Amino acid sequence: AMQEEINNLRSNMAEITAAKEVEMGNLQLEMKSVQKQLDDAGDELLAEKDSMQKDIDKLSAVKETLEKKVEDTAAAKEAQMGNLQKELGSIQTSLNDTTTKKDELSAENDSLQQQIEILQSNLAEVTATGGFLQKELESVEISLIDTSTKRDAFSAANDAMQEEINNLRSNMA
Repeated sequence: AMQEEINNLRSNMAEITAAKEVEMGNLQLEMKSVQKQLDDAGDELLAEKDSMQKDIDKLSAVKETLEKKVEDTAAAKEAQMGNLQKELGSIQTSLNDTTTKKDELSAENDSLQQQIEILQSNLAEVTATGGFLQKELESVEISLIDTSTKRDAFSAANDAMQEEINNLRSNMA
């Protein structure tokens, strides 16, 4: 009876061992399957990492290019601003010279106008000797007309330069 029980226990042990070996085999297959999935996932992550690194490298290159363009544009703007400031200074000097010349011509014009008025007054008094005075008056009037013409030309040039300065200033703004 004891031997039979030992045989039963051995038989149960053999069944349990066989079941455990089958279960162990199944677990090993499942473990291999999980390991393959992990390996595949790792490979995918590495490929994705490489792709992302390439994207990062491309974006870095684009960033460097854009930074260079910004630097170049800033340098060009600075040079253009310097040129505009020089041009504005030159035009301002020319405007000042023109204004001075206009003022001189205006003073000369006023002086000539006074001389004309004096001559006209004297002409009325000396009509008998008016031939000489008449010629002098005509000469002064011609000078006055020339001076007025020059003053008008300088005024037009002055106005044109002032407009150019205003345009440059608005372009600089």
